Amino acid sequence: MDGVDLSPVLFGQGSGPGNEVFYYSRHDLFAVRLGPCKAHFITREAYVLNAEKVQRNPPLLFKVEEDAAKGFNIADQHVEVVEKIRVALKTHQENMKPGPDLLKERGPEHVIQSY
Repeated sequence: MDGVDLSPVLFGQGSGPGNEVFYYSRHDLFAVRLGPCKAHFITREAYVLNAEKVQRNPPLLFKVEEDAAKGFNIADQHVEVVEKIRVALKTHQENMKPGPDLLKERGPEHVIQSY
């Protein structure tokens, strides 16, 4: 994670700074993991660049340590977890300071064309 000192975790001397992970694809936040649960706010039918994005409200919720394949949406049974994740997401978004789009500044000759 950029800007976060993970050396205590890497050297076995302590824990990390938090238990939240934010999953982006380009500029879109697709999912948030908080502890053992991961909420998907945007999904795609397939993992290809131009696949249609589906907004999820409420988000899909999975307990990834027990359901790594994400086959069982448990959002209805754990509304409180979804709310905790929404609070973490709101705090993240309020503190996010996006940097400039460095790829945009490079010009079209550096853009990778999709099929």
